[in-house]
Amino acid sequence: MQLKNTLAFLFGLTLLVSCSSAPEHTEPLKRAVPEEVTAFFGEDITYGKGHHTSTGEPKGTYLEVAVHDEKLGQQYGDLSLPASNCAYLSYKNLPATERQQYDYFKITMQDGSTPHSYTFPRLELAQAAQAATDLDVLMTSFKDRNYPAVVNTFSASAITPEIRAQLPANLATIEQKIGPVQQYYLEGYAPTQVLLAGKKLRLIRLFVTLSHPKKASRMLVVIDPELQSKDKFLYGLNILN
Repeated sequence: MQLKNTLAFLFGLTLLVSCSSAPEHTEPLKRAVPEEVTAFFGEDITYGKGHHTSTGEPKGTYLEVAVHDEKLGQQYGDLSLPASNCAYLSYKNLPATERQQYDYFKITMQDGSTPHSYTFPRLELAQAAQAATDLDVLMTSFKDRNYPAVVNTFSASAITPEIRAQLPANLATIEQKIGPVQQYYLEGYAPTQVLLAGKKLRLIRLFVTLSHPKKASRMLVVIDPELQSKDKFLYGLNILN
C-alpha cells in the first residue's frame, strides 16, 4: 500500500542499532530462556553479565544474550533486525527490578564461527516496549477489521485530512486483495528521529509480519513511544508487500 504524504516514506529501512566491539569481561549467567525467545531463536541461547568501561561500546553493566545458529545468515539478510527483536523480548521478560540492573543489553548473533554483536540501551528498550504495546492496540483494530479505528490512531500532524478520510476505504480494498489480518509477529524495531513542525520527535519503527488466510505480508509501523495507547500515537503505516 502506498500512503502518500505520510511520514512512513521519510524513513529508510536501514536499522539504527549499533555494532559493538568485545567487552572487557563477561561472566556466564545461568537463567531460563523465555519461551518467546526460544520460539524465534531456538534453544541454543546463553546468557552473560558484564561491565564495560572502555571505548567501543556503551559504558556500564550489560546483559548479554548469545544466540547460536549457523542458519541465521541464511534466514536474515541483516542480523541487526532479529537482534533488536531478541533484545526487546529479553527485556520484556525480565522483572522490572532486574531490568534496572543493566545499562544496556548486548545481543550476539553467532552465525557459524562469526559473532555479530549489537547493543541496545535500556531506556531505548523501554520505548520499544511501549511502542509494542501501542502496536497491539493497532493490530487489534486490524484483526477486527475496524479500519476507522486504525486511522483514528494517527497523529493529526502525520497525515492530511484528505488522506485521513480516504484511508478506511483504502485499507478495506487491500483486505479484499490479501484477506484480513489474522495474526501478527514483530520482527524487530529501530529508533529514528524526524523534524516535524520545527519539533524533533524520537520515534520507533516496528517491522511486522502479517498473517493472512492465503499469504503473509510485511508492514512498517512508526510510533511515538512517548504517547500512551489511548492517544494518537501513529506516525507512519506502510504495507510493504
